[in-house]
Parts: sequence; structure tokens; C-alpha cells
Amino acid sequence: MMNRFEGPGGKEARIRYLDGDFQVTSPGAFVRCAVTGESIPLDELKYWSVARQEPYVNAAASLRREIEAHPELRRRRWSSADGESPRCDPAPSAPRVRPATPKL
Repeated sequence: MMNRFEGPGGKEARIRYLDGDFQVTSPGAFVRCAVTGESIPLDELKYWSVARQEPYVNAAASLRREIEAHPELRRRRWSSADGESPRCDPAPSAPRVRPATPKL
């Protein structure tokens, strides 16, 4: 992979986005975020959508695009597998039992 100081200068690259990797189909130094339009140097590219073949500058931009594509995610309530709201504590606390007082 070329760094931003080598190769075709300030040219925008063409990329094929794969699961966990990408292929440069047309050499360049950067791609543009599909949400913000910011330049992303290829050596800093970490977020993209395989389905939409789009790069994102950060996780927030990726989430924003995902919500734009699937508005129902904005209203979704996350719950546990049994249908109840997830708890913050791992298990309900045990009932408290008062210790027996010795008789004198």
C-alpha cells in the first residue's frame, strides 16, 4: 500500500470494499467520506460499508449513514433475548436475611 507521500500525489483512489479489507482498483492517496466529504488517507481508512461500497471518516459517520439507510434503527429498543429490558447488574441480589441473635 502506498502512503500519502508516494505514488499519484493528491489523486482520489477508487476502492473495492471487502469484508475486513479493501482493494485499490485505481491508485490514489485518499478516498472521500460518503457522509462528511472529508478526505481519508488510505493508510487511515478503517470504516466502510461493503453493502453500499462507501468509506467513512469515523464510526460516528458510519452509524449516521446506517441510520439514514434504516430509520427504524432510531426507534428500536434494545432488549435481552427473553424480551425483558436488559439489566445493569448481572443478577438480582439475594434476599437479605437478618442473622440470628444468640439467646443468653
